Amino acid sequence: MKYSIVITLLLSSASAIAYRPYVDGRTPWYKTMPREHAVEYPRDYYVPSYGVDREITASLANTHNSEIRHKHKMHLKKHKKHSDEEEDVPKDYKVPNFGMDHDIISTHKHMADAEKRIGHKWVVQAAEKPPPRNYPVPNFG
Repeated sequence: MKYSIVITLLLSSASAIAYRPYVDGRTPWYKTMPREHAVEYPRDYYVPSYGVDREITASLANTHNSEIRHKHKMHLKKHKKHSDEEEDVPKDYKVPNFGMDHDIISTHKHMADAEKRIGHKWVVQAAEKPPPRNYPVPNFG
């Protein structure tokens, strides 16, 4: 019994180390996926507008009632766009440099060790930018 477990473990570990995926199309999970869907789905269809959602209406009513009860009107602050002319924006402040994160350092080391062990340099290519999709924007007006 002991020997069969040891032999099974040795054979399974040896096959796991020697596994390389087939790139010639024999493994369906290793094929590249097509960019566009083969099935055409409906586009530019009419989306009905049923008005403001009941929960939004209730939330606005509760806000209005709270403003009346507390005699204080809530105001939203509008964000200013930062530009070079604004004087209240801090400039030229020191940003601390704590060095590279230890997870990144260990990842670089492990990648270099793996590249050295298999004798292959991993070169990452930039992905293509997908074309913009033109979805219809609903009018909730």
